[in-house]
Amino acid sequence: MNRAQQFVLAQFALFALFGIGFILLPFTLGGDLRWMGGVLIVIGGVILALAIYEHNVRNQALPNIEPTPNQKVALIDSGLYSQIRHPIYTAVLTVAFGIALFHGHIALLALACGMVIFFTYKSMYEETLLTQAYSKYEEYVKHTGRFLPFL
Repeated sequence: MNRAQQFVLAQFALFALFGIGFILLPFTLGGDLRWMGGVLIVIGGVILALAIYEHNVRNQALPNIEPTPNQKVALIDSGLYSQIRHPIYTAVLTVAFGIALFHGHIALLALACGMVIFFTYKSMYEETLLTQAYSKYEEYVKHTGRFLPFL
């Protein structure tokens, strides 16, 4: 199993652990504001994911689950990608934090924070491959944020 496949396996394990935690851990009481805030964040993450999907379809570049470049298409640096290098990861993290807020258990919040660490390492690995695959990737990195604009 190569490193890219290891990242995919780890990602699915992390998602499974998060899902199991959501189901098995007790919901905590926190009031309507926390619940509504979590739902709104999840909705925002889903809207972001749909916008990314639509943009990728328009550019004939469906996302690859492995962190390896799809060299059949040019580097996408328009739309959300003009501000964020990994908007799909941003959408996933947004949904995870929204679910953790909605659920209210500290373990889910810890897992969402763990996802930030995981996706940071995965994106760093992916970016080494993207730098090799696309000559203008290093310049692209200089004016985009990893998960949020300018961060």
